Amino acid sequence: MATLMDKKIQVNRTIAIACKHAKALEDQVRSEIVTMLYNQELSAEQIGEAINKMGFKKTLSTLRHHLRILKNAGLIEVVKIAESNRGLTQYYGTSTRMLNFEAPENFESMYSNVVNSTAKKLEDTLGEVLTNVAESNSKHTDEYSLYLVMEVMNRSMTKVFEQSRQRGSKKKTVAKTTREKNSSTGGRKTGEKTGNG
Repeated sequence: MATLMDKKIQVNRTIAIACKHAKALEDQVRSEIVTMLYNQELSAEQIGEAINKMGFKKTLSTLRHHLRILKNAGLIEVVKIAESNRGLTQYYGTSTRMLNFEAPENFESMYSNVVNSTAKKLEDTLGEVLTNVAESNSKHTDEYSLYLVMEVMNRSMTKVFEQSRQRGSKKKTVAKTTREKNSSTGGRKTGEKTGNG
């Protein structure tokens, strides 16, 4: 029998996800909700309005069902309960930042050098993390140790991204406040005297 195709597969991506998360996110509405809740808290009604604007027609009871699935999977949580005209309103938030994109078709050619140089820089760090994880989880499989390393790296990178975003937000706030002060003083620096004398 002749071989008509023989392609070598090179592993270039590791997906570290629990089955409960994968199942919760398999529905597009639920993945949109997680994306939407990043860095803001919204009530079920507010989420419903946003989802409907996206073109998904969902009743409030269906939406609450989706919220329950996400909450049970640990992807969202109730972050605030406030009194309103109708009683108590729950607001949801998430500690998960979901980047819901697809890599461009030319990703390999565009980023292969960056991937290779980054891999070289990470080699020592990853080796150290893998050793620490393997020692603390000697009863588990190598695959589980790799999963834990991915979790450590993911959370570490998320921490760096969030700190960077917060620093950027602070810089923008300072710049905006400075502009506002300057415009309210007619372009003068604070403490600058006016008049001819």
